Amino acid sequence: MHEQVARVGRQDQIGSIAVGKNADPVVVKGDPATRIADIENVEIVFKDGVGYDPKKLLDSVKGRYGEY
Repeated sequence: MHEQVARVGRQDQIGSIAVGKNADPVVVKGDPATRIADIENVEIVFKDGVGYDPKKLLDSVKGRYGEY
């Protein structure tokens, strides 16, 4: 990912977690690197510093997006 961020010239803003950089993290219960099914265990989603409940997010798009 670092190469892609550098290509667009935004390495001072994104690409890693550090003070002063922008990030929209997702907290997952488990370890998707060893058990890919754990990616479905989303505990909380952050966007612009605000935490969102994943169930409420999915309920808000029910019937309008993909399998949800």
